[in-house]
Amino acid sequence: MRVFDQDVWWVDVLGRPHRLVAMSDEYLTNVITFLTEGEQRFHQGTVLRGLLEDIGALLEGRPGGQQVLEATGAPALSEVEPRAWLEGSPLMRVLRRELAARRDRAPHDE
Repeated sequence: MRVFDQDVWWVDVLGRPHRLVAMSDEYLTNVITFLTEGEQRFHQGTVLRGLLEDIGALLEGRPGGQQVLEATGAPALSEVEPRAWLEGSPLMRVLRRELAARRDRAPHDE
């Protein structure tokens, strides 16, 4: 689930990393489709990861990530809609930006 927290790599089902800028247009499109179709599942997995990390932090005597977010007035991750969470993730932002930039650079038929 940590793949959503960065904007350089995609990790495929076999665990192989792929640089986003080196992926084909078709692969970028397929990854975007895969992520949007699974947004609910990925969001739930990220919420669960956050809860487990918070439990670990509390056991170590330090504040959990959700406590830090609440202190800054940010909503709990579980309160954020899955689509908004996905579209706001560093991974999805760069996937969409990279694909759009390529389409802008492509020669246009007149």
